[in-house]
Amino acid sequence: MLGEDYTLLEQTEAGAFAGHSLYNSAWVEADHLWRFPGLAGRAIPGDQMANGKCILLLHETHPKQLISVAPVRYLVLPRVCPDGKTALHKARRADGFKRFALESMVTLTRLGAAELDRLRQLVQSVDCYWLDLGADLDQVGVLLKDLVEREES
Repeated sequence: MLGEDYTLLEQTEAGAFAGHSLYNSAWVEADHLWRFPGLAGRAIPGDQMANGKCILLLHETHPKQLISVAPVRYLVLPRVCPDGKTALHKARRADGFKRFALESMVTLTRLGAAELDRLRQLVQSVDCYWLDLGADLDQVGVLLKDLVEREES
């Protein structure tokens, strides 16, 4: 994972995409910090625009475990399912486009036709997956590791 929130995308001459990490950080809701006891003490409370989230500067706590650039092989679309099962399953490319386009429109000041077309090209070039974040969050790492290993073989 290159980023939880902000990642720069680069389209190569071959048409593939590479992701570049911008901040090596993650936003976490304050009432979920207990899940990360080794990081909770380093959480920085966000302002009102952060919607009750704290930021974790992972480049300070885990610098050797982070990478700055990687090929984009698939898109994972998280969704909170508090009473459901933690699971990973295929998503339609249209779901990936909708999710990324909406998020981009909220966080970017300018998203025109060219940017939307590039986003469409990205979504068409890789598989998309829903990551249902259910009650058993310990399964998230297992599911993502299985996805990476399955894609590599």
